[in-house]
Amino acid sequence: MGGGMSANIQKAGYSMVVYDLREEAARPLLEGGARLANTPAEVAAASDITFTSLPVPTKWSRCPWALRGCWKAFARAASTSTCLPADPP
Repeated sequence: MGGGMSANIQKAGYSMVVYDLREEAARPLLEGGARLANTPAEVAAASDITFTSLPVPTKWSRCPWALRGCWKAFARAASTSTCLPADPP
């Protein structure tokens, strides 16, 4: 789901900084000009708008809410994940 939404955002002409636990999942976006970040915190620090789209609850532990301190002033964040941290695996 996240890959498709990201591709549409990129097609609309927006620059992107992306991160994925599996770099190959980000490959189409990178080939379209996105920059690969080393961490979710790096994405947050570089972005005016940060989207997360996490596939399963276990991924939440790798994208902690501690990112709040990494965001730029007046930045926005949105989650398009279909799971919550408390959901069972």
